[in-house]
Amino acid sequence: MTTILRGLPYFDENSVIVVQGRAEAVKRQQIVVWVSLAESDQSELPRGTPRFPAVLDTGFSHNFGIREELLRRWAGIQPAYFPRMRDIRVNDVTVSRYDADVWLHRNQPGQRDELADGLPFRLALNEGIVVYPAGTPNAPRLPVLGLRGLKWTGLHLSIDSDRLRVWLRTPRRFWPFG
Repeated sequence: MTTILRGLPYFDENSVIVVQGRAEAVKRQQIVVWVSLAESDQSELPRGTPRFPAVLDTGFSHNFGIREELLRRWAGIQPAYFPRMRDIRVNDVTVSRYDADVWLHRNQPGQRDELADGLPFRLALNEGIVVYPAGTPNAPRLPVLGLRGLKWTGLHLSIDSDRLRVWLRTPRRFWPFG
């Protein structure tokens, strides 16, 4: 069992997160995780790959979604960098889908914006990510990581709503003894 998020806090009030020197608003009760994007055939995240925040949204109906503008600005990637897949409809909007994986960075226990040392965890997404072109109605303001993105890897998500904390881990492995 590997723990990826350890007591990650979220807040009952609006907060701010700083991305590339610029403040971004986070709404109350939004769970923010730090992610990177890379080609799906990468077994390791290339050094220097930018990290940026995404909202863990259990109601998002796909793996991962990001506005094209933020893909360029925060990840430093043009959509055409990733192989294009068939367009799909997400929340009644047709969006472009790209073959990419999300890498989830581990937090310092009890901290949202301070990351732990060590390698990020790869979410191998069989159905890729969606990118919302400029002007797309109802595009998420911040990138979103859907519950479906965690399912591909069989991760276990725990939310303690009393303490406003989140844990995410790989499944326990059991084997018979002798």
